Amino acid sequence: MFLRERLFAVLDAHQASCGLWIAGPPGMGKTTLTATYLENRGVPCLWLQLDAADADAASFAGALLAAGAAANARWPKVAPPGADDLRDVSGFIRRTMRQLSASLAGPWALVLDNMQEIGPAPAIHAGLAASLADLPEGCSVVFLSREPPPDAYARALSAQQLALVDEPQLRFDVDDTRQLLALHGRDWPAAQLQQLTDGWAAAMILMLATRAELGAEGAARDGAARSRLFSLFAGEVLAAMTTADVAVLLRVAFLPSASAAMANALSGHPGAGELLADLAKRSLFTERREGTSPVYTFHALFSDFLQARAAETLDPDALQRVQQDAAWLLAEHGQADAAIVLLLRAGAWDAAVALIVAEAAGFVAQGRTAILHEWIMALPQALRDEPWPAYWLGVCLLEADPARSLVHLEHARRGHAAREDGHGAFCTAAAAADAIVSMGANLHALQGWVPVLEQHAPRYLAHPDPRTDLRVLPGLLAAFVHRLTAHELTATLADAAEQLLDQPLGPGQRILLGTLAYYLLWTGQTVRLDRLLLKVDRLSAGPDVAPGTLLRWYGVSVLIRSLLGRIDDALRDARSALALTETAPPAQRAKAHLMMALAAVSGRDAAAAHHHLAEAAQRFDANSAIDVTTHDFQLGILRLLEADWTGAEALMRAAVRSGQASGWPLREHIAMLGCALSATQVDDLEGAEAALAGVLAHPFHAVCRWHHWLAGLIEANLALRGGESTRALRALREALAVGRGLGFDFGPMPFSCGDMMSRLAALALAHDIEPAFTLQLIRRHALPAPPGADEHWPWPLRVRLLGGFELLREQASAAARKESRKPLELLKVLIALGGGPVPIDRLAAALWPDAAGDAARNSFDNTLHRLRK
Repeated sequence: MFLRERLFAVLDAHQASCGLWIAGPPGMGKTTLTATYLENRGVPCLWLQLDAADADAASFAGALLAAGAAANARWPKVAPPGADDLRDVSGFIRRTMRQLSASLAGPWALVLDNMQEIGPAPAIHAGLAASLADLPEGCSVVFLSREPPPDAYARALSAQQLALVDEPQLRFDVDDTRQLLALHGRDWPAAQLQQLTDGWAAAMILMLATRAELGAEGAARDGAARSRLFSLFAGEVLAAMTTADVAVLLRVAFLPSASAAMANALSGHPGAGELLADLAKRSLFTERREGTSPVYTFHALFSDFLQARAAETLDPDALQRVQQDAAWLLAEHGQADAAIVLLLRAGAWDAAVALIVAEAAGFVAQGRTAILHEWIMALPQALRDEPWPAYWLGVCLLEADPARSLVHLEHARRGHAAREDGHGAFCTAAAAADAIVSMGANLHALQGWVPVLEQHAPRYLAHPDPRTDLRVLPGLLAAFVHRLTAHELTATLADAAEQLLDQPLGPGQRILLGTLAYYLLWTGQTVRLDRLLLKVDRLSAGPDVAPGTLLRWYGVSVLIRSLLGRIDDALRDARSALALTETAPPAQRAKAHLMMALAAVSGRDAAAAHHHLAEAAQRFDANSAIDVTTHDFQLGILRLLEADWTGAEALMRAAVRSGQASGWPLREHIAMLGCALSATQVDDLEGAEAALAGVLAHPFHAVCRWHHWLAGLIEANLALRGGESTRALRALREALAVGRGLGFDFGPMPFSCGDMMSRLAALALAHDIEPAFTLQLIRRHALPAPPGADEHWPWPLRVRLLGGFELLREQASAAARKESRKPLELLKVLIALGGGPVPIDRLAAALWPDAAGDAARNSFDNTLHRLRK
């Protein structure tokens, strides 16, 4: 082993920095220096060899996490990145680095070799630079690159979190050269060799390997000279080999790395592995990396030289065959990404399409949709338009740009239909449904896709495939829940979706989780819904969740909890969502304000609801059907809260119209309930009856038990206003039975509508309708007693006067306490004197006749205080 003690001392001096950037041209010995230093100092390392594909953030993060998993047998499963993560690449990279640090026991070093391969990639560099400050003590990142650090590392350099070792330091000096000559047993003058090669390690090694004579070439002082010198001496190395050995190297050069078995298979030469081992032993630009079986990697200069020689010496067809053979071998050994790149570079289009289609599902599952999209776009247009490549293009854009995704999916649909590929048509329809629902588009757009989903869903449920579930089920469930809610398969799909929630979170689970939550609420499955909300809370509490994903989860939580009357929790999550969007685009900020408005109006805070609705109105997209309907509906509830019945009715009618236009049955149906309620309040009983009839006849009503609860309350209120007491009692009995049975005891609309709920609760108690549940409802929501409430109402204080005096507080007598006697006497005097205003002097004289004026007044004040307390 060649130990460069001079540079080891330089690296030791930089130990206080948590990052080290070693920059220099190829062949300067960066890799050997780092490997020997870490080994000599006994520092465990994770070595990551980067290539151009790692400029994709998901690929880069996946490689990081794979390195961590290889080093830690108990490595936790980590969710692949989704579009929310990749909207903030630098934050995502920093979170990934934190996951890596948290899962590995220090000390350790992460070596990122060939950093120049990821190119500018400013967001990746920014994330890596920021992550240096998060590294545990004793841990470091070593960057090996042909280029100096980009601007993204300026702050890390100035803060001394990153140290730089550059080309002048890497060059061999005379002492280094003397050691190298001694290692090879040559007696050349060290100063002359160092000057001739300008301290370039690659040239020295080649000259030593070829037994060249000093002075044979000019000095290697710039890139062009180095390239010429390397090619010259590398050519001499090949000239000294047999034709068979050269043929082996020209083939193996197309593999990023190769085991002996891979080299033998690709070259067809049984001694290929031994040849690689010999080159590594002689340090001829071949590295041996230990593992289950040794793996050999050519130095980048040597690999480029061999591939160029292959292009010069092989005819085009033969060269393409070699590249295809190498690609299929890579694919067989789990390196499909390298194989695809090789096929694309070779122009082997048909083979590239076949491999992309075969491996695309795996890349999507890993969150590597950006690089997959890039590969497909590198194909000729005719091949991109084939149904499966078009489908995968749509899937790649599904989260990031669902509108563009639909364009590709429509193309795929036509292709699958032409080829009568039912499976392809089904997968495409599920993806299209996912896109349409996730972007809140007009659900009428689902109409063309629904027949395919209905046709193939039974077969899918009979033969589920874990490899496709998170890609197919989210859109499939969304289409059935939002458009075919009453379909016989919807419940089965919901059951299948719930099972997937225990798996590590994948991109598809984000829409899956929200859709399932709404379905469980609508159908009254509150126990399952609570389990789901607990999962949302756990996910939201994670330290490494993308802001966009958090907003989605908060949106689910705020809506469900507001509807269920869990106001404090809803407000907590709504405030968290609003804080996340301080610098977000207006549309996201608008959604956060709508969350706050819903939580506020559910908590009957009119001022806060006004503020947040006004803020949302300034920001949301007027062309977004969901945002328009949501805003109008929430403003309608606010008008109910303010007893502006006419304003509420106008807004609810507008919400019905926009809900119908949007194609979302839920939004239309809930707005129709709002119309029935607000029309009742303006005494348009005929209009209210018509609206309620529409609610009950609507297909969505058949399955939505949540709306049964609301509709029963609204009908009872309408019947009371119309003097139909029998109908009111029947509707109230049905509503409270649903509420008790399914765990519903709130709803922003009826609880915001004046004293409606107080009156209905009093009626229920007076007629012994679900008394325990009604009392619970009154106490939980602090309903005020309505005018005329009788002894059935759970008064906080009761005073019984007939047949004796008794004061009850929360069903317990308050008269037994000795110290309470005088306050109770004051209460009795007030009642005896008519229960109206009484002069204080009169009361004081009645209770303290023997006390002086001031003393009587002081006694009165103390007694009144005690009575109130």
